[in-house]
Amino acid sequence: MDADERWEGEPVETATFGGDGQQEDEPSTAKKIWNRFFGVFVSITIGVYAGLMCRTMQEAWIYSALFCGEALVCACVAGIIKTYSFKRSITTFAIYFVISAISTPVSCWLGFQFA
Repeated sequence: MDADERWEGEPVETATFGGDGQQEDEPSTAKKIWNRFFGVFVSITIGVYAGLMCRTMQEAWIYSALFCGEALVCACVAGIIKTYSFKRSITTFAIYFVISAISTPVSCWLGFQFA
């Protein structure tokens, strides 16, 4: 096809979109729910591991600040991205980093209490 020729076909709808320009949420399936539970489990496990490896509460707060910084980076990137599905997944990662940031000092404090 040359640059001067025009395509005379019809556009094909590839996705359905809601009225606000965002993709409609599909009904939650069991796989999606288990994926979210697994993500929360992994983020709590990472936070607990980081908290129990800390020697002082100050070190736990530093690790928590690092996790919060990573969540902030994810939130900033999600604000720039135009693709809805990618923005949603990056926002989910930000939430997982916040969960890790919360569980790190809590597990460190509990480790000191029960040691």
